[in-house]
Amino acid sequence: YRSADDRVNTTNQQPDWANRLLGEMKDLRSEVKVLLQLQSKVDDLSVKLDSALGVIHQRQQFMEAIDSEHSENNLIIMGVKDEPGERVDEKVQCIVDEISLGRDVSIKDWKIKRLGNITTGRNFPRPILAVVQSREQCNTILDNSKKLKAAAVPLTNVYVKKDVHPSVRNEMARLRKREREEKAFQLQRACTEGRQCGC
Repeated sequence: YRSADDRVNTTNQQPDWANRLLGEMKDLRSEVKVLLQLQSKVDDLSVKLDSALGVIHQRQQFMEAIDSEHSENNLIIMGVKDEPGERVDEKVQCIVDEISLGRDVSIKDWKIKRLGNITTGRNFPRPILAVVQSREQCNTILDNSKKLKAAAVPLTNVYVKKDVHPSVRNEMARLRKREREEKAFQLQRACTEGRQCGC
């Protein structure tokens, strides 16, 4: 015969599987809580990253506008052999004749000069800065400069690009580096905090 107290104690005791299930449910709730906290932190970081990238984009546009205003007619010509006593203008005229689509383009009013100083043991020629007369002329030459790839040697090694002011070039390089670092930091942060990031 069991007393009333024995029957109450027996009733309050739960099977081992029930206790395990309750323990697993408790652990699961704790894990879900941690995941929700991590998700909240990641969302906050994502908002901050978007804001930072927006500022970077605005600064890039600003720097590009400054560059366009001050060097819109400037061309940089690379790969032209650097020789003592050379006539740089004649070399530039030869390049322009090759890419001008048969139209006579005079460079007599252009400002042309080599950039940098002659250095002993230099393995590549100094670039040439050419300041043309108009943006239209500049764009025409840039658009047709790909014809140099099919030209005779030594013009095949020459290419033309838009000039960028050194301060603008340095600032844009810094902004691109900052953007890469910011993305890498946020990705590493997410990985460290346990978010699925594919890394």
